[in-house]
Amino acid sequence: MLPQKIHKLEQKSSDFIIRVVSQDNSSIQGHLEHIKSGQVASFDSCIEMILQIHRKLEELKHPQSTTTLRTWKD
Repeated sequence: MLPQKIHKLEQKSSDFIIRVVSQDNSSIQGHLEHIKSGQVASFDSCIEMILQIHRKLEELKHPQSTTTLRTWKD
């Protein structure tokens, strides 16, 4: 049964390659590639890179419904 679980995880791959091209203004710029789909996106800051990863994970239905995301309290 374990091989089936591994197979299911591979179908929903959320692995990324991050290529840092330069570092300007105390931030990094580069390209983010989603390995499974081959899609590449450019980013101009760390926060933009994080947001792009977050959008892709939401598109892939990651995190799972059992995952709890932390938020800032007012």
